[in-house]
Amino acid sequence: MARQCEHMEELSRRPNVDIAIVPKSARVPNAPLNTFVVYDDRLVIAELFSGEVVLRDYKDVAYHLEIFDFFYGHALTGEQARSLLRAVRDEFMWVRD
Repeated sequence: MARQCEHMEELSRRPNVDIAIVPKSARVPNAPLNTFVVYDDRLVIAELFSGEVVLRDYKDVAYHLEIFDFFYGHALTGEQARSLLRAVRDEFMWVRD
């Protein structure tokens, strides 16, 4: 896990990568019920317990973009995200020693 945190920190420095982390301390009134990937304004793939659902309807895509924006608004990005990744990495290193 420590190496994964280091790798994510390295990736976050690339100009085409944006890593956003919702920390445990964030006061988020809702939790996501499933994971999803927004590919563009025409395609979302939601992962459910029973499989994947492909969503192409504008309303479904717009809804998932709203969900994404909601959680992104509670997330740490840039140097704050990298700082959190370093802290988590250090916790894993401490446990291992």
